[in-house]
Amino acid sequence: VTSKQEHESDVWTPCFAEDGRVVTKKGTPTTRPRPRDAEELRNRHRLIGAAWVMVHMQHASRPWLDGVTVRTWEKFTDFVVGETVAKYQVKMGNGQSTPAPAWFVVLNYEHQLRKKAYELVQEGTNMVVALKAAMECDKTRQMHFTTPLQLEIGRNQNRPQGYGKGDGSGYVKPK
Repeated sequence: VTSKQEHESDVWTPCFAEDGRVVTKKGTPTTRPRPRDAEELRNRHRLIGAAWVMVHMQHASRPWLDGVTVRTWEKFTDFVVGETVAKYQVKMGNGQSTPAPAWFVVLNYEHQLRKKAYELVQEGTNMVVALKAAMECDKTRQMHFTTPLQLEIGRNQNRPQGYGKGDGSGYVKPK
């Protein structure tokens, strides 16, 4: 998601029309790096929320847009950056907690949640209901959050003591 300030609209880009003709469009497809932290993700979700509200204002008769507000996306953001996903930790038997998930795991899961919600909307589900259903979908959580998180924790536990310290080689000389 990019904002108008981040988009260069002075460039003309060639593309193919449905009938095979080559046409030009003003502006280039803009790609942005992934959000570096929760605040950048929150800002992108604000843009997404505002865009959906604008679509709702232009197409008020569409039932799948009923009830879409900026707050809808704020709740989604709170879910992703909150205790349930980005700050998720489990108390272990020894009293310690697991580390919070890696940011790339959180971002991948967030992407899969939006993808699931959009699929539900295409099937005719209301956007508000679709987002909630995506957040509650056990299969999506298992495949795109819990399993990668377990693999990451297992990989970190199996590293030798001292791994990652020193000159970057992963090996620490014994004293």
